[in-house]
Amino acid sequence: MWVATSVANDIFVYSNKKLERFTGISKIQNPCVTEVIQDLSGAFWFGVSPSYAIRIKDGEETVYNISNPSNPCSEISSILSDSVGNYWIGTDAGVTIIHNGAFTYYDRQNGIPDDVITRMLEDNEGNIWIGFNRGGLQKLSRGKFFTVSMETSVNAICEDARRELTWIGTDSGVMCYKNGEFITNKVTELTKGNRVRHVGLSDDNELLISSYSSYPEIVVLPDDTIKIWTEKDGISNRCRVSIKTTSGDYYVGTTFGLAIIHKDGNISFFTKNEGLENHYIMWIYEDKKNQIWIGTNGHSQRVADYTKMLATELGENDSTIEKYYNIALLHDIGKIGVPDSILQKPGKLTDEEFSVMKSHAQRGYEILKDIKLQEDLAEGAHYHHERYDGKGYPDGLVGENIPWVARIIAVADTFDAMSSTRPYRKKMELSYIEEEIQRCSGTQFDPKVVDAFMRLYKKGAFDYLK
Repeated sequence: MWVATSVANDIFVYSNKKLERFTGISKIQNPCVTEVIQDLSGAFWFGVSPSYAIRIKDGEETVYNISNPSNPCSEISSILSDSVGNYWIGTDAGVTIIHNGAFTYYDRQNGIPDDVITRMLEDNEGNIWIGFNRGGLQKLSRGKFFTVSMETSVNAICEDARRELTWIGTDSGVMCYKNGEFITNKVTELTKGNRVRHVGLSDDNELLISSYSSYPEIVVLPDDTIKIWTEKDGISNRCRVSIKTTSGDYYVGTTFGLAIIHKDGNISFFTKNEGLENHYIMWIYEDKKNQIWIGTNGHSQRVADYTKMLATELGENDSTIEKYYNIALLHDIGKIGVPDSILQKPGKLTDEEFSVMKSHAQRGYEILKDIKLQEDLAEGAHYHHERYDGKGYPDGLVGENIPWVARIIAVADTFDAMSSTRPYRKKMELSYIEEEIQRCSGTQFDPKVVDAFMRLYKKGAFDYLK
């Protein structure tokens, strides 16, 4: 079992009930891994934010900067190896195709919507399907794009050749597309209104559906019998992804760790208690040697979630909440380049090491400042370590001179740091964290944001961390 995390070069291999750090990616410090596939040659391809595709085979590592010079990206979201040897790299700014060492770009200037690409799929006829965050699908067929209009975010696409249809996982449930139109069936009715994060087919034609709902994990057998696992079975109601392995077990990734549903019906779990340092599972992949790769996203994802909660409590509108969420996801991107020896140091940093650590704020700004996909994308990375009293860094801004989104992220970032285990200490008690954040109101934090945090705390929004 391989475990790849997207912060601080945390890629682990699990073998014989032991986790060991994998250091195969060496040419980029602290790679933020967002995707992995294995191509037909056996080479592994890693998507590394903000703009790198890394190919590793037999120990040889090749790094491609796939960002479009005229429309830079900040995240790689999907990788597809097609049937004719091209590699499609989906980003938040378009698609880069690598073919025979040359790059071709598709973006808003030549047919791709100005949106984050969520998933890509090649169907049996060689057409490429592309799903988008703000809704809709595009099919590239014979060099032309055809649009399938939808009003909800597309999170997953799955072609079902046996049933002659396409399953689409969305924020509004599973949708079924057949012969040029959407149809309803037992699956679409069962999942209606659910935030479906994943749909996929196993090698034996079982349909796997993972969602944030009261039916978090659903398997549809080839005879259309439906199996469901819920919280009563120990499965979190926030499932993000699942696969059926060649051994017949189901691996289910949740926001709280990994669940393995064994063939005999027993369920085992991997969380922080079993050494899974980041328990927010983003993707799962079985390679040709039947090793299971598991990608996690810890700190940045949690900070984005807390930022969204705070922005909602503060009364921001939906578009602003989405904007702040995306900014928060990238707040620590400047840690690319900070040596792992500093990020993972178990003891106190020296003055020189702390200076290097602080440089991540400016470095993050430099990475994101020219990306025009979203306004103010660099503000979170640049200013989330500023303090309300002016004693922060990098610019020592005071009070409301600090961008509003950065003041929100500052509370979210600190809350996650205190409620998580770090190399140098264990996580803190929730009651202590609440007291500390309240104590720092008006000095480290904006009092308005602290008040919103306290309201959430009193509502029990963080009780699951106890």
